[in-house]
Amino acid sequence: MNKNIKSALRNLVKRRLFSIVNITSLTFGLLCALFIGTYLIYEFSFDRQIKEHESVFRVTSVRDNNEQGVIVPTAIKPYLDTQVDQVAQAARAQRTGPLVFRVDEELIRERNGYYADPELLDILSIAIHKGEGEQALKTNGTILISEELSQKYFPNESAVGQEIKIDTWFEEEPVRLVVRGVFNTVKPNNHFRPDYLISIDVLKKGSRKPLSQEWSNSNCFTYVRLINDVSAGLIDERIADIVVENSDFDMSGYKLQLQPVTNIHMQDFTAFGDIPGQVSKSNMYILSGIGLLIILLVCINFFNMSTARSLERAKEIGIRKTIGASRKSLMIQFMTESAMQVSIGLILSVILVEVFDESITSMTGLSFNLNAMIGAFGYYNFCSFVVLLWFFLVIGSGFYPALIISKFKPVDSLKGRINVGTSKVGLSKVLLVLQFTITLSIGIIALVVYNQVSFMQVKDPGFQRDTMVSVDLATPEIRKAFVNELEKEPLVESVAFTDSNVINIFNSSTGYYWPGLPEDETVRMFHMSIDDQFIPSMGITLLAGRNLNDELTTDDNSVILNESAAKIMGIQDFDNLPSITNGKDKYERKLNVIGVIKDFQSGTLRDKDKPIIFYRNKRRLFRACIKLSGNNTAQAITSINQIWDSIIKDEPFEYASMNDDYERILAKDKASGNTLLFFTVVSVAISFFGLFGMTSLSIQSRVKELGIRKILGAHFKDIFGAISKQFKYTMLLALLIGVPLAWFLGDQWLNEFTHRIDLTTLIPLQVVIGMSLLGLITIYFCMLKFTRKNPVETLREN
Repeated sequence: MNKNIKSALRNLVKRRLFSIVNITSLTFGLLCALFIGTYLIYEFSFDRQIKEHESVFRVTSVRDNNEQGVIVPTAIKPYLDTQVDQVAQAARAQRTGPLVFRVDEELIRERNGYYADPELLDILSIAIHKGEGEQALKTNGTILISEELSQKYFPNESAVGQEIKIDTWFEEEPVRLVVRGVFNTVKPNNHFRPDYLISIDVLKKGSRKPLSQEWSNSNCFTYVRLINDVSAGLIDERIADIVVENSDFDMSGYKLQLQPVTNIHMQDFTAFGDIPGQVSKSNMYILSGIGLLIILLVCINFFNMSTARSLERAKEIGIRKTIGASRKSLMIQFMTESAMQVSIGLILSVILVEVFDESITSMTGLSFNLNAMIGAFGYYNFCSFVVLLWFFLVIGSGFYPALIISKFKPVDSLKGRINVGTSKVGLSKVLLVLQFTITLSIGIIALVVYNQVSFMQVKDPGFQRDTMVSVDLATPEIRKAFVNELEKEPLVESVAFTDSNVINIFNSSTGYYWPGLPEDETVRMFHMSIDDQFIPSMGITLLAGRNLNDELTTDDNSVILNESAAKIMGIQDFDNLPSITNGKDKYERKLNVIGVIKDFQSGTLRDKDKPIIFYRNKRRLFRACIKLSGNNTAQAITSINQIWDSIIKDEPFEYASMNDDYERILAKDKASGNTLLFFTVVSVAISFFGLFGMTSLSIQSRVKELGIRKILGAHFKDIFGAISKQFKYTMLLALLIGVPLAWFLGDQWLNEFTHRIDLTTLIPLQVVIGMSLLGLITIYFCMLKFTRKNPVETLREN
């Protein structure tokens, strides 16, 4: 074995160029494989550390139009506790919304917290670090905080027993909460990662009904743990219609069902109201496919490079066999060389992962940290993955070349009569076509994604976002004083009010009705409360009718529709706008449609344009949308901050930039484009390393022919044409296979977007031209060494 290792090292050093090319392609291929593999394992590990996670589920809803939701009524938990014996535990968690924490003189707004039942700790395996757990959440006026909040607010003392004051919407005075426990930091591969938990009993004061009787409003997540060996399907049958049977409203078509907790993080849609952070399962499978293709490219490249080297080593093999070397010993020798190169590539790739993890994360948007992932799914599992990857590459890329090379006959080897790579249809050539087909397909798809992302960034969203910021104001008195001061500020152009985030409107209802809507049908319509400054300040186009007027009391019963809402209602004549109603029976309210505005983008470009109804409810106008004048945004924000501090002394100043919010919703698709671009660059590099090897093989196998051509007067361009002829055929075959495949896959991906680019022949043409130029440059550099050599010497050597 030591002899084989020494020989392998000697050959690596002796054939430095091939070794560097081989190891470089292996390193970058393994870098991608490690990156994709560890990321996928990490994503698929979400929520699997929950105790008996196979029995843990979340209650979700589905309507007859397949609209899915995760926010359900608070009465479901008591019902499950008393009426469904197969449920071992049930717990609710309701978002608290932003709360200002007051500790001594410190004021900090916290957003990531929940009102929760005590059973939640056990169901989701949230461990208590200090103090009490379930008992704390059974007591009103108590709070559990995370280790991070404990260090943040009480760095030099125990947090247990300390007091935190919070503002709530149902109490005029701050609520005093005693910290009864500190829970362990929840691992990042959990979908539910709260910073604090407050007893859900606190909500009793602000509820119009007891929580156990509230069937009509959906406002909480509900988790359950089933008794062992009880199927989710059995519980689905028991709970499917309980909301319809108990609600005060007509909830026809509304059903409940259980969702496995391990499926929450990975799903192809984000349900209304869900905890953010999900990843698409289909995207994970696409990423898996890309990872496997890159590994395949590495194996093909290694195979071709090893085959190309076989001609150089033909005499060595012949001499070894002549002096008694067996085929088995030769195979071991060549497999040792393969294993050594893979090992070097693997070590370098792990080093590069550690060095460039932040750069890769920044570029791709994928949360990648090797140490975090080793911690997430275990050191043993990570090592097993790396060893399996190493073994697969050694066998997959090294076994067949070793088998072929060890078969050379001694006499043929010594006389140079080796015909590897000279057949018209050889395995190496087939693999090279496959390699370029894969690379060409990935390149075209990457360019499609890049063009779509570029389109998303320049597309007009239909409203002014570059100079808009928003702040939330609690009471009408504060709003009035705040606006009065803002109007004196020269850097503020206008102020409008609403109750929603314009970038992603989430308030909606199925309680709107209009002429022509079937009685048994409901349609979800989104709605926003706005004032009369909102439409002009946001730069939204009014297509027909008029704007709301704050001076007209009759506009309390007036609404404005966007184009999508008007289309759903069947309104074609904007000059004769109808009336619609909201609610039924004693809750029915007539609303006059007074105008129609142009659709603007709320959500990603994947989403269909939302049908939105705009109305005026002065009690809900808590969000100020401030339009800044000029380009001095930083100074304007400073001025707004000073106004805030002079009026609102007991809350920290926070603002949201609409431009930043808009960029945030594009971030995931931009990350997809960057990820594909990164993998495209790697796959192209690997493919052209393979082309380098095949061109070298071709030159070596035709060295006599090319030498004779030079003696007979052939110019460089003639020899270049002869060598590049095979590459041209390879690219043509790859084009015929890869372009239709990539066109189909790219079009399928674009179909996920409502607003998308059109596929044109320019996209594959750019990729084909780019790859062809790179291929010809590669061949050119391969030929330089041969063309500089005297053809007489070449013929004498061979």
